[in-house]
Amino acid sequence: MSSKSPARGLWKEFGRKDEEEIGAQNNGKTPQNPADTPMVSELERKAETSMTSDPSHLRNPNDCHPIEPQASEQAEPTVQYTCSALPTTSIAHNPSQDGSPRPSAPGITGEHTNSQAPRKQRYRLSLTSLSIQFSKSPEPYEYAPLPRGKYTRYLVLQPGKDKEALLCHLHTCALTDLSEVETISYVWGSSNKTKRLWCAGKTIPITVNLRDVLRRVRLPDAPRTLWADSICINQEDRKEKSEQVALMGLIFGGAKRTLICLGPDNGQGSLVESLLVDVNRMIQQFGSWDQIPPLSQDDPIAKDPRWGFLGNMIVSPWFSRVWVVQEAALSRDARVLYGSTAFPWLDLVRVHFWLLHKAQFLCFKHRLFLCDVHITGLWNRDRPDSENFVAFLARAKGLRCWDARDRVYAFLGLRMAQVGLGSGPIVVPDYQKPHHEAFHELALEFLKHTNDLCILSAVDHTSETLKSDLPSWVPRWDYVASTDQFGLHDVPYNASRGMKQTKLSFVSSTGLRVRGFILDGIHF
Repeated sequence: MSSKSPARGLWKEFGRKDEEEIGAQNNGKTPQNPADTPMVSELERKAETSMTSDPSHLRNPNDCHPIEPQASEQAEPTVQYTCSALPTTSIAHNPSQDGSPRPSAPGITGEHTNSQAPRKQRYRLSLTSLSIQFSKSPEPYEYAPLPRGKYTRYLVLQPGKDKEALLCHLHTCALTDLSEVETISYVWGSSNKTKRLWCAGKTIPITVNLRDVLRRVRLPDAPRTLWADSICINQEDRKEKSEQVALMGLIFGGAKRTLICLGPDNGQGSLVESLLVDVNRMIQQFGSWDQIPPLSQDDPIAKDPRWGFLGNMIVSPWFSRVWVVQEAALSRDARVLYGSTAFPWLDLVRVHFWLLHKAQFLCFKHRLFLCDVHITGLWNRDRPDSENFVAFLARAKGLRCWDARDRVYAFLGLRMAQVGLGSGPIVVPDYQKPHHEAFHELALEFLKHTNDLCILSAVDHTSETLKSDLPSWVPRWDYVASTDQFGLHDVPYNASRGMKQTKLSFVSSTGLRVRGFILDGIHF
């Protein structure tokens, strides 16, 4: 990675004092061993000191950032600077007996200015070809604080191919300026950040999954403007993370499109895409959903082997992640990237809805079940009253996340989580709170704003969960329900027969008082 170039314009005049010092150190003899030349050692020291203190002269004249390494991701990248200094050969003061200067060693210019007074002679030394190399460990990228208000960062990913190093620059913008930014929806995978993204000559640690995603979306011949949560949010700043999560709905809703990255397709992506095209064409032949007949098991499309490939895609980890629901639902143009193929997210959702209502036998045969929150979240974008937020959270319990707080925070961008027009989400994300406080706060705010005791239908306890610090009436969103949640979802169950909801009051932040009818007792 190093390069050699002549260091031009670096000249120095050495007078009598310098000559006397050199002669004294060598017992009055001209040094014959280049390594024994103290003048050269001093030049090397000065050159190295100068470059260590200010490497600005090594910047690319066409860029405002230091030259970045063009290394493979597999290699451990280092930043190396080079300079040139005087070759370590003897000084060109070696006059002949007749007083004329003798030829200098190759690469050295020697000027004999006064053969009759050698102690007053002065020499001009040209620094030419000695390469002094040193390496500098990559520095971590330091995030600058975001302005107050609705601002975020976006990254410009530089073009590249295959396993070339990932290079980018980060910029700050208002949320109203995201119209040309593409958001990325992906699975974090392991939390170990063992790979590097180069940003303005410094490094940002990233996961293997994100490294692969960036390689997939990187263009070979042009920059690409992107938004990825792990990079554009300072993950070490809990306050900033909380503020940015609260804006997530606006970020994905305001971006140009969302790139849903599913990962490798094992050569099946084009077959899945063609199946979705065929089924969507069949669906759109009818005027409405009511006119679409149920699929016969003898229909050729029912026996199509491509359904098995669709089933392989649906078990991708992306579909089980909590964050992806609103990331896909709120996007103005969501595109699925599966292997090297790409197709609209709506094509997949439409086919899945058709399977559930018109060809359910295929769902069982080929494991074609998506968590229904994907469809509900999409509908809620245009129909905010399609389901209440608590019922939605109960449906989403089967999804996965690393942080239990995200079982609430990951859905706050959906319209059902808003308490009023322009009022914002029902709770404000705060990653400085433990998850049980986040659950408690949500229950309090939901009851205060709705006075709806349906939240009690989401409560599901065991003897172990009752030992926690949470009040018994607060749902544990991190605990997968094992009981039927009557009254929470849209099912023909109405024990109150339309009676008005009872008044409720809070004895304290942990005590809830309600009124009702005593029907019977349960003994166990």
